[in-house]
Amino acid sequence: MFRLAFRTLLVAFASLLPGVAGAADPDRVWGTYVGAAADDLVEALAVDAAGMVYVCGTTRSTTGIATAGSFQATTDGQKKDAFLLKFTPGGAREWGTYLGGVSDDECHGVAVDAVGNVAIVGKTLSADFDTTPGTVMPEFGGIGEYDGFVALFDADGEQLWGTYIGGPLADAIDDVAFDEQGAPHVAGITRGLSFDLPGAHQPAPAGLQDAMLVKLDPDGALAWGTYYGLGVSHIA
Repeated sequence: MFRLAFRTLLVAFASLLPGVAGAADPDRVWGTYVGAAADDLVEALAVDAAGMVYVCGTTRSTTGIATAGSFQATTDGQKKDAFLLKFTPGGAREWGTYLGGVSDDECHGVAVDAVGNVAIVGKTLSADFDTTPGTVMPEFGGIGEYDGFVALFDADGEQLWGTYIGGPLADAIDDVAFDEQGAPHVAGITRGLSFDLPGAHQPAPAGLQDAMLVKLDPDGALAWGTYYGLGVSHIA
């Protein structure tokens, strides 16, 4: 049976001076497909002060994503993997890497800090996801459900640290932003985390599914976090 594979087209635009009063015509600077023979989806994009473009997404393609010598250069294509790509301002791929384990992994958000470190966030079913000791949650907490994840890479594509964020039920991290000190703040949904949030605005979940906001320090340890919600589910 024929199966259509989806690939994402990544296009950069620059605004020109208005050709007509009150209207600006965008001019395409460059564009490229991302992916290969299987399904590929770009989920988020960030640009640093030098104009470098970082994209993250989810793929089943075994080629066309990662570069040789990258953090995770291969995947078997049997499940979804997250990926992270870095492009030059001119649209050339500088490096790319897969990120994932034995089960499905998805990237939902990406951000870059002032020195070029890149954080990606999403959700994973993999109990062998690449996490590091000393982070807020180095061990998988899900029981047949997704955990959220946060992973930090340097400007050359080497992973600095990774952590789960979740509990025994379904969790996901959907967005990330850095503060001026290089600490990532992540937001998502949870049915209860496997670690305490002492002193939080809302230290315990209140509904079947709550929003969450968590600040990590630059090394991936917990700085603070809070649930946010009432006695109903809060789903974006």
